Amino acid sequence: VGYGTHIHSVRFSKLVEPGEIIDCSCQAVRSRIGQSRHFIRYAFEFRHEGDLCYKSEQSAMWTRVDVDPTGLPEGTT
Repeated sequence: VGYGTHIHSVRFSKLVEPGEIIDCSCQAVRSRIGQSRHFIRYAFEFRHEGDLCYKSEQSAMWTRVDVDPTGLPEGTT
């Protein structure tokens, strides 16, 4: 399970109409990997017709959730 923790920087440089195609890229730029939790900083770039329309760096925390054979998280029924 993962969730965002911080938006370090963000820039909206071009407005794009809803429904238009946007090419998105994401790259992990820094990570701290633990046994049960991972903290990762990502760089995002969104482009429309080759022009940069969004750029940001954000962090997320990922935690390990053990799942039993039924597919339910441990301790649930």
